[in-house]
Amino acid sequence: MSERLRCYIESECWADAGCNLGTITISVGVVAYPDITGSVEELIFAADLALYRAKNGGRNEVCIAA
Repeated sequence: MSERLRCYIESECWADAGCNLGTITISVGVVAYPDITGSVEELIFAADLALYRAKNGGRNEVCIAA
């Protein structure tokens, strides 16, 4: 689902009040609860790490927490 959302956002041409914003991309960090974590803090931390892996990997990616 995250990859489909990333592809959809990348494929659209975005405009705001007549101003063409062009292509927008996103990076996403995904974590499975409770498989990876036991608390809300751990969930957020794991998702944040996965997000920064996506950004450092070249951006416009979906990374799953390990």
